[in-house]
Amino acid sequence: MSWENAQDYCRKNHIDLATVQSDEDWMNLREVAVEKGFYGFAWIGLYDDINSWRWSYQDESLEFDSWYPDQPDNYGAGPQCAMIYSSGLWSDYSCDNTRYFVCSDESANATEKMVLIKTQKTWLDAQKYCREHHTDLVTIRSQDDNNQIANLLNLKAMSDTWIGLYRDSWKWSDQASFTSSTELVVQKLITAKEDCAGTDYNRATDDKYCTALNNFYCSTVKKKQQVIRVQVKASENADDATLSALVLRKLQQTLGDQDVTLTWKKQPNGKVFQKKKTVRKSNNASSPVCSRSFK
Repeated sequence: MSWENAQDYCRKNHIDLATVQSDEDWMNLREVAVEKGFYGFAWIGLYDDINSWRWSYQDESLEFDSWYPDQPDNYGAGPQCAMIYSSGLWSDYSCDNTRYFVCSDESANATEKMVLIKTQKTWLDAQKYCREHHTDLVTIRSQDDNNQIANLLNLKAMSDTWIGLYRDSWKWSDQASFTSSTELVVQKLITAKEDCAGTDYNRATDDKYCTALNNFYCSTVKKKQQVIRVQVKASENADDATLSALVLRKLQQTLGDQDVTLTWKKQPNGKVFQKKKTVRKSNNASSPVCSRSFK
């Protein structure tokens, strides 16, 4: 299946595409690989979130864009940010690079709504500067806004600057936080337009086109089942259904919020409890002891 179809299948039939980070995760994956006799590449839940572009200011969604043809190409590892050229066209670029940048100033007494800063900074440092001294990195909402910045660059004889557009990078499908080992893995996933990842038995993780058809690993919960026998004392005419409900409720209260599901294992006659035969030692009637297993 494609990565997206595999994700949909896993979410419908299991939990999600597999998150594989810890040694235990890898051990579980290898056990499944051996069980199925398949040791090759298969999708896991790692993907590059290329559709998460938004503006720095209040995380405003992207409505207007002016990308170069074939942009954004999503090339490279790590966070992706956008810059504008003097032509008015945009390109994505690694946020760790340094560029000049444009701040927006939304204050009522601002003389300029767009302020060009002629100091090169990484995108994050530029964002910090704009938020401290102005409002934020610039948001481009229209062709007029875009033209204004392009004209500003041409006026200052500058080729390009950061704008406030950015997106998330690699994520797990189940939104699990990255471990240091995953951080190292995604640094090597830099092929343009190959935005979904898989791995094999030997832990060789690679990125491929998300539309490629591959096997896949789903995450699931290993269920441990335990059967125990319960004995209760009850009156001679105790109703089986009422008694079993009361005992089950008491057990659930005792277990509290633990992730345990309790069910009774019924007898062939449909009842939960059966009366235990007791030997009378005197004329006094003894209370019957009912016993039953549950799982």
